[in-house]
Amino acid sequence: MNKIKAVLHNKMLYSLLSEIDKPDYIIVDEFAKEDRYYSYLKDVNNVVRNITFMTKAEDKNLAVACASVISRYIFIKEFDKMCDTYKTPIPKGAGDNVDKIGQELVEKYGKDVLDKIAKKNFSNTKRILKTMIY
Repeated sequence: MNKIKAVLHNKMLYSLLSEIDKPDYIIVDEFAKEDRYYSYLKDVNNVVRNITFMTKAEDKNLAVACASVISRYIFIKEFDKMCDTYKTPIPKGAGDNVDKIGQELVEKYGKDVLDKIAKKNFSNTKRILKTMIY
């Protein structure tokens, strides 16, 4: 999962840097140690360097806090669209209610629906798939 995040972060940063003036610094809310982050990118061309990795960056930098608020807003709006698409209020998180809705959606749309609505490595997804009869 962190390798995917690193590749996508790098892709976004590279794309953004091609469209704006060079910033004074780049902060990434640390999800992996710096050496590990760059090891994930060993096969990637155009790796963005000179990044400041910071844990709890949203608590230390106003721009990161603003980005966090914006991304949360977008997540919620997209989540609401997904619920509208499936005509079902899909709960966030874990627990029996999440499993129940997941099972209902798999019964209605098939197991591939989980590719669109769930994190495949989460326990809920594994439990749902284990209990389903195809």
